[in-house]
Amino acid sequence: MLFFLNTAFNLLARNKSNVLYSLNSTISLKKVLDVAILFLFLFDYYILALLFTFKTFFYTFEFLMLFSILFLCIAIAFKINIWVIKRLSLFLAIFIFLVSLLFLVFIQSYGITDYDWIGFSNFSNMYYYFRRDRYFTFISSILVQTIISDKFFFYIDGVSVFFILLTTFLVPICILVSWYSSVEKVRFFLLMLFILEFALVNSFTTSNLFVFFIFFEVILFPMFFIIGIWGSRDRKIHAVFQFLLYTLIGSVFLYVAIFYLWWGYNSVDYLVLKQTPLSFFDQNFLFWLLFISFSFKIPLFPVHIWLPEAHVEAPTFGSIILAGLLLKLGTYGIMRFVISLFPDAVSYFAPLVLVLVIIGIFYTSFSTTRQLDLKKIIAYSSIGHMGFVILGLFTTYIDGLSGSLYLMIGHGFISSALFMSIGFLYERYHTRNITDLRGLVRFMPLFGIFFLIYTLANVSFPGTFNFIAEIGVLLALVKSNLILAVCSVFSIIFIMVYSFWLYNRIMYGNSFAILDRYEIIGKYMDLSLREFTLMSIFAFLIIFFGFFPSIILTMFVPYCDYMLLPYDAIHRGGFIFVL
Repeated sequence: MLFFLNTAFNLLARNKSNVLYSLNSTISLKKVLDVAILFLFLFDYYILALLFTFKTFFYTFEFLMLFSILFLCIAIAFKINIWVIKRLSLFLAIFIFLVSLLFLVFIQSYGITDYDWIGFSNFSNMYYYFRRDRYFTFISSILVQTIISDKFFFYIDGVSVFFILLTTFLVPICILVSWYSSVEKVRFFLLMLFILEFALVNSFTTSNLFVFFIFFEVILFPMFFIIGIWGSRDRKIHAVFQFLLYTLIGSVFLYVAIFYLWWGYNSVDYLVLKQTPLSFFDQNFLFWLLFISFSFKIPLFPVHIWLPEAHVEAPTFGSIILAGLLLKLGTYGIMRFVISLFPDAVSYFAPLVLVLVIIGIFYTSFSTTRQLDLKKIIAYSSIGHMGFVILGLFTTYIDGLSGSLYLMIGHGFISSALFMSIGFLYERYHTRNITDLRGLVRFMPLFGIFFLIYTLANVSFPGTFNFIAEIGVLLALVKSNLILAVCSVFSIIFIMVYSFWLYNRIMYGNSFAILDRYEIIGKYMDLSLREFTLMSIFAFLIIFFGFFPSIILTMFVPYCDYMLLPYDAIHRGGFIFVL
């Protein structure tokens, strides 16, 4: 109701003859109504926390995302005012994030019991039941019988909950980043953003490989439009078709694996396959199908070519979604479906995979030092960090697995912060070329401080998010293969070299390149309040979780324990457990 009052007030206040016009100029009722809307959302959030059970809560969470999509479809059809759409979309995105925080409350409050039923409810042809066992909180719904499976399972555990939070956190960030940008077709952009959020959340909560495949393919179409419509240069069409082609090639391998599993074992559900013994041949065959498929989506060397092009051409919010969320789907798929389901194949092929990943990390490090575009530098850096994630997963030690999961979350924050920073520079100077950006610390000292924090986090400096993660990965590599551990240490040194070289080249040195391009002193302003707030949020989270990693790691441990049960190399006294 307050939102509609606010909209009506905005329309009436435009007429200078109206009494609301003079009233608005003196006491700014619009701001009062904005604050009232915020308190209304917070009140609804409090009611959800008090009254809703786990089953109705998850149902409401899904409904909120679908309602956002429906609202934006109506906004496109009726051409509602753009600023009204932006404000309400931001409120919806923040509200969805606040609601998703309650997943942590539910998971923690129920504790860990053995097969304790939480509740059951019928809804005509759809029913939900919720079970908490030692490792998972199940939110399972039987929908319709299909040719692949008659059960679509959705569940949340200590791993997927943080990917859901990362998704719902980055969506309002993307809206705020593009708040004052000259983005065409704003309504359609917001619609694509909420469709991405819906598909990503369901990808992280399903145990059915076929459903995971469907939602991942749904994600491709919003990204296709985001890069193709709001891209920054003329090569955006080339980049978007390259992105689509590579990911679809990877999907072919995943599609073959799904039908092979259904034909051979009559199921594509993780929870069923986990209890099903697979032959050594089937494990090897399915391992390579899934590993190649997810390698295209991460991406890993040598199928990584599409990622730098996509980042360079994508708008800032597109790069945040791409680096912060979409790359995690590939590593999440390897963790969820490959490492856990094919232990014999993983143990057999782990040395080969580790060597290929080490080569890829060195290759991307050398390639990064030759780049001039800021986005390409961060894109190649992302490929290297995803390589470290794979290193930790294939050590099959709980230290490496926990470190990889923590690195995935940390990379989501750090890479998003770096791409957001580059976007702020591009809005001012309309260039991302290093040779044109020098001596920025003279004009933007606050920006220089935040960019230094993000650079230190990117090289895994002690006290930042990635430090704990890479320590866990390195300790697992030492246990697995000392030579590869030494090689990975040298690759970290190369990452430090190009990261600090990048910071030195754009922050210090002669600033005549900028002065020649711009003569208006207003171009040299430091961060605005909106930009300062966004960069402060990322800086706080990067440092906070660098000093308090146990908040996340303690929820990773039960699932890591469960996933590594088929392996002999489980060390419950590892480094990660005593943090």
